[in-house]
Amino acid sequence: MSGRKSTEVNGLLARGRNARDSVAENYKERMRISEQTLHENQKKLEDIGSRISAQKIQISEDSKREFFQESQRLQELFDTIKKASKRIDYAKDIEYANSEKQRIQTELKNADKEQERIRISIQNKNWYCDKEYKDAGKLVKKYEAIANSQNQLVADFSKKEQESNQTVIRYQLMEKQMRQIIEEEKNLNKKAVQIVQLREKAADAKKYVQDTFQKIDQNLGEKFLPTEKKALQKEISTFMGLT
Repeated sequence: MSGRKSTEVNGLLARGRNARDSVAENYKERMRISEQTLHENQKKLEDIGSRISAQKIQISEDSKREFFQESQRLQELFDTIKKASKRIDYAKDIEYANSEKQRIQTELKNADKEQERIRISIQNKNWYCDKEYKDAGKLVKKYEAIANSQNQLVADFSKKEQESNQTVIRYQLMEKQMRQIIEEEKNLNKKAVQIVQLREKAADAKKYVQDTFQKIDQNLGEKFLPTEKKALQKEISTFMGLT
């Protein structure tokens, strides 16, 4: 008697089952977690994006005049964040992953059917299982290829999950920066109002000093207090030149 034994075929079938089961449980759980994370991050990004989109900035004309560079910086930062907070949708990534899962699942079902066919064909057959042995060898390679596809899909989907986590952090930082810009804008407008008010008070003070000096009898001043009048006039000129 010659040829492959049924025990040898069963040995290959066992190898195939091991390859099949080596990633099965971990594969399903990791795919589930990645998909759930993408859904959650999608919601977070939509909420943050909506809040950023609702923000408005109104730099006053006084601020632009008094603090030109700072006003320009705040406006540019505001516009940059607005543009950067575009909508991100993971629907296509999830759809692709589910499509790949379905494709792999179909391959796995077909492989399981082939395994069952080989197992039935060697029942009550101890020798002359050459064809079944050859088919079992092909099946082992098929299961190994399926396992590799599962591992690769998990790796790709996990990478997308990690990217989405980083994107959420980036959007959270942008929202924080946006709040800081809004606060700086309010403070800048407030300072600008204060400066305008101070300048108006200074103008009033200058006018008062100028008017008061003009009320002095210039002839008497020149006659009796020429040195003091000259010194006072110099002080007034200096005061009037202050910004």
